[in-house]
Amino acid sequence: MIPELGQYFTLDPSSALLARSLTTRNPKKFVDLGCGDGALASAMLDRWPKAKGICLDISHQDGFNLNKKFSNINYSLVDILTPDFDKFFSSDVSDVDVIVSNPPFIKRSVDGYISDVFQSVGLHDVVDVMAPRYSTHYAFLAQSLRLVKDHGEIAIILPESFVSGDKYRNARSALFERYNLVKVLELSPGSFIKTEAKCYILYLKTGGPTESVMLKAANTPDSYEVSVRDGINRLDYKYYRNQSSGLCFSYKESKNNTLQSLEDLGFEVLRGNRTGKQVRLSGVSYCHTDTINEAEKKHSKMIRFKAFGPKINDSFGKEVIVKPGDIVISRVGSRVVGKIALVTEGEAILTDCVFRLRPTNDLAKAHVPILLSDDTASFLKEIARGTCARYLTFDDIRKLKIHRVV
Repeated sequence: MIPELGQYFTLDPSSALLARSLTTRNPKKFVDLGCGDGALASAMLDRWPKAKGICLDISHQDGFNLNKKFSNINYSLVDILTPDFDKFFSSDVSDVDVIVSNPPFIKRSVDGYISDVFQSVGLHDVVDVMAPRYSTHYAFLAQSLRLVKDHGEIAIILPESFVSGDKYRNARSALFERYNLVKVLELSPGSFIKTEAKCYILYLKTGGPTESVMLKAANTPDSYEVSVRDGINRLDYKYYRNQSSGLCFSYKESKNNTLQSLEDLGFEVLRGNRTGKQVRLSGVSYCHTDTINEAEKKHSKMIRFKAFGPKINDSFGKEVIVKPGDIVISRVGSRVVGKIALVTEGEAILTDCVFRLRPTNDLAKAHVPILLSDDTASFLKEIARGTCARYLTFDDIRKLKIHRVV
């Protein structure tokens, strides 16, 4: 990795998988945006030795020597997120059949040029160009869409946040409307040198809209075809794999009457509205992610609070309170997300890092043991969104479907 550039170099198996999964037949010309040490370009040449390759990067890597080994490789240094790229784009590139890219996962300052790039591919309305900084991987995607020919193919490695994060819901929707997102391939952990970050390969073609998306994972034979409606919510293979286990199913109506969402079973789902800092400084009893984590360390899923006095009402106005019978779930935090416990004594203020599930009828109460199982905690951790700061959304909990027990 080059820390200042946010570059994580692709290992050969992942590069080969990316090239092997392209559907384009016999491309004459491909471009590797942000080529690094040339792993993706090498995989492309292994599959199509006669293809002409154009490899671009912002700085030279010592491991790159493909242009010395192959006469059909053109290697150039250029920052593709500046007007210099347009000079290269207009003079040296045409009829690009395939673009491959493993972009850096960093942020750069927004400027007029990059705003125009987003505008040119119809993604200006889903990117806050007024913000001081933007994600470079999204700009690499926009540049790829500008560069590839009509009905050409793009294979780009993107972080998990783009595939399942709430922040990118509008981006996914825009891609579906304007382009054909054919497939999302989930890479195995360890696919990049010196990082365990979870990443995915998106395969897109110009010309749309998208009708459905195939989701696959490396080294697995099964796949899932998801609708645009489901794909806007999330596109990670692991989520749909876990759905098939029987704990959680699609948000669509199920023909199996034994499956119901927590909301339909009678659970009221709320999120706390006070920060951890606020409640710690107040001195009142509170339920935060560390509260649930401490219970687990004691090999218990039970939490007991001291009964609160007038101080809690003196300190806050409209707070969310947990009381005996409530289930609490850690909403955010890579090490604690999805951890779950039952309040058995006392009352406390809920922080904004925790969800409260309150059974409102006997049917919901009958399902409390299922929710407190280790399987549920494992499932919630597995479907958590985000690359580094893992989190669950309100709908992830509210629409969670489980087998009805009565």
